[in-house]
Amino acid sequence: MVKVSVSVTTYNQEEFIAQAIASVLLQQVDFPYEIIIGDDCSTDGTSRIVDNIQRAHPQLIRVIRPPKNLGDNGRLIFVETLKAARGKYIAMLDGDDYWLSESKLATQLAVIEADPACTMTYHNVVRVFDDGREPKPYNSPQHPQILTTDTLLQGNCVPGCSPMIRADVISDFPPWFYTALWGDWPMYLLATEAGTVRYINEILGAYRIHSGGAWNGLPEETQMAALIIFLESLMPFFGARHAASLQESLSLYRAKLLALQAAAAGKATPSG
Repeated sequence: MVKVSVSVTTYNQEEFIAQAIASVLLQQVDFPYEIIIGDDCSTDGTSRIVDNIQRAHPQLIRVIRPPKNLGDNGRLIFVETLKAARGKYIAMLDGDDYWLSESKLATQLAVIEADPACTMTYHNVVRVFDDGREPKPYNSPQHPQILTTDTLLQGNCVPGCSPMIRADVISDFPPWFYTALWGDWPMYLLATEAGTVRYINEILGAYRIHSGGAWNGLPEETQMAALIIFLESLMPFFGARHAASLQESLSLYRAKLLALQAAAAGKATPSG
């Protein structure tokens, strides 16, 4: 009778994975929970670290490791951990992030169970930079308490180490989910469409910004192009009800991409 499943996904994160898992094991809860670690066939020391921790907690931790690397920016291994979850609710954590509060799961569970219409909760986190910059909160103090589809289509404001979602919201992914570039952002859209998504204005986790990150390690021009492709792919499914928000976001990202391309062209052109 698992109440909460924790999905931890990782690939070649030997520097970070032990701290990520430890932050889950430190949770103070009065309900049964499980940890599902999706290791996408890491080639560094990640798998050894994961297996050692699992052997120390065999009743609590399950490891999913496919026969070969699934790739796809981690989306497919993420989906595999969600499918393996046995809990009524699923919390997520990337292998290079970690939780700061021992009451994180208990806090979120209390919020989501207090409102039958609540499909997901998420919270603020602190951005931790590997270049030595001062840590900063992910969301501002003015962040809305209720997340709507229109707001989410303007940008993904849900830190990847913060959501807890009702498992029945994602028990049957729609076809468009499997064509999206990412797994997390589309999942949040499913939650806002299915009910109420509540924000907890507390810093309960840490989100690392480092050069090896799947998103933050990309050039900004590549990021803008990916955002445009993603939002365009949503148009057939969300355009009828959320066309204004989609078009506004597309216009913004297209303008940013053009500016980046123009700047790059200017640098490439010899002067004089």
